[in-house]
Amino acid sequence: MKIALVCPRTPRESFAGIENLVIQVGKGLNARGVDVSIVTTAEHPKPSVFEEISVQEFPRWAPSENYFLSPELVKGLEKGKWDIIHCFGYNNLITFMVMAKKKKDQCLVVSPASAGTSSLFRKMLLFPYRHLFNWYSKNIDAVVFLSEFEKNLFLKDLRVNPTNTWIIPIGVDQRFIDSIKVQKKHEIVSVGRLVKNKGFDRLLQIFAIISKKDPGLRLRIIGKGVERVTLEHLAKELGIQDKVDFMGEIPFSRRTELFTFLKQAKAFVFLSKYESQGVVISEAIASKTPAIIFPNSAQKEFIDQGWAVGVSENDTNENIAEKIFEVVSNPDEFVSKENPPSIEEIIQRHQELYEKLKEKK
Repeated sequence: MKIALVCPRTPRESFAGIENLVIQVGKGLNARGVDVSIVTTAEHPKPSVFEEISVQEFPRWAPSENYFLSPELVKGLEKGKWDIIHCFGYNNLITFMVMAKKKKDQCLVVSPASAGTSSLFRKMLLFPYRHLFNWYSKNIDAVVFLSEFEKNLFLKDLRVNPTNTWIIPIGVDQRFIDSIKVQKKHEIVSVGRLVKNKGFDRLLQIFAIISKKDPGLRLRIIGKGVERVTLEHLAKELGIQDKVDFMGEIPFSRRTELFTFLKQAKAFVFLSKYESQGVVISEAIASKTPAIIFPNSAQKEFIDQGWAVGVSENDTNENIAEKIFEVVSNPDEFVSKENPPSIEEIIQRHQELYEKLKEKK
């Protein structure tokens, strides 16, 4: 069985949610002896091996980090003799091009992995995306959702109706996380793309309130994005620039560093307006650091299971600051007693899916 995992950005250069998921699946299948490759795009494409997985990169047209088009990638897939093609990401044109070009003897799997709509333009694109998805849905053999929320979003709100659906969340490497030993530091950590819908501007405003009550507390923000300069200016306006560390993105090759920051913090605070699952929330929970999030989208599922602390998106900054201060002051009381699904469980589920599809062909 030969499998192609298709994602818009190469994991060699980027380590956002989709790339994280693709690496997880690829590494796990490769370790089980499955013939798997990552097929992706890059600004300067080159063949490579990443985490012992073959990576095929193709040139792309990408006017921003949210939109990708690569006819070369689709042509490359057509030349390959793939049994299974698994496309990751709904908000990019590559997935739709692959759906249109799927061969009859191949199995096509799509993981929407939707990151929400952070701009008016992206919201407008949902209309043609929905119709494109439905138009080519007959070519899809299975759709894999990250959460019950995402499944409901696509099957109800977007009126997308694939017949074969699975829910497989992103797993965490619990053994690797547990192997990292740290001493707790008096700080808050937050991780994500620095874009408007991730709520980092509000986090800074809330941290400024907490800082008046707890002057020794620090905030560490990990991630890159178009809002970084704006956020740095906001921190300066709020007078907290000396207490906030903007770390930039931490690539997969430095994941020990990422989990060190997650484990040593008194609390993980993530005020995102939308998550289809929220892998970094799972990673914070697995790191035994209290996670404070909004009860919206798929994030609500973490709160409902008792894994995370919920604060209302509609509450005042002062009230949210008070709750965060309470958690930071007594972190052990708010640590989840359970772990999120492991990578091993997730890989097993993907392999079961691929084998069932291959048997039907």
